[in-house]
Amino acid sequence: MLTIATVITAALFSGVTCHKGHHYLPGEVSHQQSASFLLDREKRAIDCFNEYVCERNIPYCQSQSELVRETYCSRHNCPSGLTCYLSVPCPVHYTANCIADPCASFPCGHGGTCTKISDTTFSCFCLSGYDPATNCATEINECDSNPCQNGATCVDELNRYSCNCIPGYMGTHCEIDIDECQSSPCQNGGSCNDLVNRFECTCSGRYNGTVCEKDCRPGPADIVFVVDSSESADFTRSLDFVSNIIQNLSIGPNDFQIAMITFSWNATLEFAFDEYSNNQSLIDAVNGVAPEYGPTYLTEALTLAEQISSGTANGRRPSVPCYVVILTDGLAADVQGYVTQARLMQWRGVRMMGVGIGSSVSHTDLITLSSNIDDVFFPDNDDMLNTILRETSHQDCNDCILRKDSDVMFLVDITQTGQVLASVSRTMREISSFFSLNMNETRIGLMTYASNVTNQFSLTTHTDHSTLYPALSKFPQIDEESDIIYTLRYVRDFGFATSNGGRLDSRKIVVMYSSGNWSDLGTLQSEFKSLMTEGYRLFNVITSYDEAKVNSFICHFIPTYGTINAATTDSKSALKTLAAEATYGICDKDVFIKRAI
Repeated sequence: MLTIATVITAALFSGVTCHKGHHYLPGEVSHQQSASFLLDREKRAIDCFNEYVCERNIPYCQSQSELVRETYCSRHNCPSGLTCYLSVPCPVHYTANCIADPCASFPCGHGGTCTKISDTTFSCFCLSGYDPATNCATEINECDSNPCQNGATCVDELNRYSCNCIPGYMGTHCEIDIDECQSSPCQNGGSCNDLVNRFECTCSGRYNGTVCEKDCRPGPADIVFVVDSSESADFTRSLDFVSNIIQNLSIGPNDFQIAMITFSWNATLEFAFDEYSNNQSLIDAVNGVAPEYGPTYLTEALTLAEQISSGTANGRRPSVPCYVVILTDGLAADVQGYVTQARLMQWRGVRMMGVGIGSSVSHTDLITLSSNIDDVFFPDNDDMLNTILRETSHQDCNDCILRKDSDVMFLVDITQTGQVLASVSRTMREISSFFSLNMNETRIGLMTYASNVTNQFSLTTHTDHSTLYPALSKFPQIDEESDIIYTLRYVRDFGFATSNGGRLDSRKIVVMYSSGNWSDLGTLQSEFKSLMTEGYRLFNVITSYDEAKVNSFICHFIPTYGTINAATTDSKSALKTLAAEATYGICDKDVFIKRAI
């Protein structure tokens, strides 16, 4: 009768043929596989803790009873040169004995194979990953050879290692620098520089940004100049101002376009946006415009400016910003009409800027014409140009920046009456309230003068309005002649010096309160011009109701737009134009030709 084992074996290997040259079909078991299976099955069946099985397999069980051997040999001492082993490895009568074979102590760890060399020496053949030098007791540290490159971390594993690469590298040993430039990330013709885990773009032309995505070239924009050609305006100076703006722009159908309107009795479109496409032809056209020299009627000019600044006629490009720049002294004959038209244009979103040019300038009217108080400008600087350049550049570019670091020096003639000085103190506090007062933005100092100059407090004495306001009221009244020429020279030499809290590259603003008792007007005006040439911004605030004195200031003070009458009912808005000078734009001179770094 067949045993169960025989049946199972037969079932497992039914159909196996063992004759030489047999080609096994898929799913068939070879003769070698079947023999190996039987041998392994037999070994797995040997239970050395089974007395009956052990007695019949003593040689095998001697090699399988390491833990038992250690227990029994711990109390069995062998002579030198001999090794304790279990001569009988079976549980009923474990017997320890001594033998001249060092492999009997199972010296090779982790499945290593021991080979006897002599009675006292042996060698271990270790499984992969273990160290023969320690008789296979420890793993070989595959990281000892520092196989990982470029700062990677080596992780030791059994018979292998792996490398954890730092960002930017790849490969088995992190030997490959990942090319971050492979995806061509740099835009607008920029060249890519591959670095570790990052890239840098060297941008071309006027582009900037991480991937040269920011177009830092100002523009495009359309600008219409509305130029006062009346008798009270300085027409020649207005044309010089327009020409200077054009000279500093890139003119063309894809850049800035210029149109021009003149007005006096009537408003005339001198040329449209698309008539001239280069700087020189535009400048020639501007210089060829003749004045009308009549009264100042502004309403019709504003209406015409609105017409050509909207729609698509006259070369206007609706997709680009448009600026309406009015060059006038502000002394218009049709006040009610132009005020209504100006407010209507502002309500419709027309960007309007006012430039004060003339023998006498109405700051209040300029504010009315302009979209914001910060849109009132004066012709002796590049503030308006830099504002347009900054606004038409990408907001993240740094070729044009907005600055607020201004040093303001009040200069008070204390030979005036106590009543006048009280008005001076009041307007100084009012002007100061418009400034952002701190060490990084506006600093304010005060000097008083008669025949000599007294530095009441430096530009760094007061850092908040609460202490500044009382200090602007604490100065005496002196009954003597004042020396304005000496005072201006003193202010230039000392007023803005670093020892007095001045900053080398800040904007310098002088606000004068003079009695008007001026002599040697030629020398005085020469001092005014010298200060302006050196970059000082000069303003003369009038607090007197004396018409003759007011007219004297207007006639002799330079610059003409710098005289502000604080004795009028709407003086507060006029004083704000002075405070607007403290916030200004600065642009690189090569803004159209060189890439920003």
